[in-house]
Amino acid sequence: MGRPRYLAVAAAVSLALAACGESTLEASDIEEDITPQVEEQTGTHEVVVDCPDDIEAEEGGTFECDLTAEGGIEAKVEITQEDDDGNVRWRVVRP
Repeated sequence: MGRPRYLAVAAAVSLALAACGESTLEASDIEEDITPQVEEQTGTHEVVVDCPDDIEAEEGGTFECDLTAEGGIEAKVEITQEDDDGNVRWRVVRP
């Protein structure tokens, strides 16, 4: 990942109902979905994706996850919610 790599992949992510009755995205599902795709598409191994917890599910909503990989590589994963059902599009960008 020597230069910015842009990846756009739709992924279905599980939703969890928060105590207040709003739908939130399950961060661990997003992380588990993105990690092997980044490894496969870039040939980079030991990828770790860390997303924030309690992300409200809303169409058009955006948030960022941190990505680290072998060799000290650090990047951001920009996530855009396709809908409020947990379908997302993401891309890896260097900070």
